[in-house]
Amino acid sequence: MVLVEVGDLTHKPENVSWEVAGSLYVVGSTAWRAVHAVPDGLLQVPIARVYPLDQVREA
Repeated sequence: MVLVEVGDLTHKPENVSWEVAGSLYVVGSTAWRAVHAVPDGLLQVPIARVYPLDQVREA
C-alpha cells in the first residue's frame, strides 16, 4: 500500500483496462526521456503524438 495526496489521483475511464492505464505513465516517461536525451537543436520534427486519455483504446 502507498499513501498519496487526493490531488495526485485521477479517474480511470471505464473503456481503459487497468493494464493500459498502468502503462500510460511508462509510455509518457519513456517519451520524455527520449526527447531529453537528444542534444538541443538536433530534434527538428516531432517523434510522438499525444492523445487525450479518452481517445486511448486497447489494440
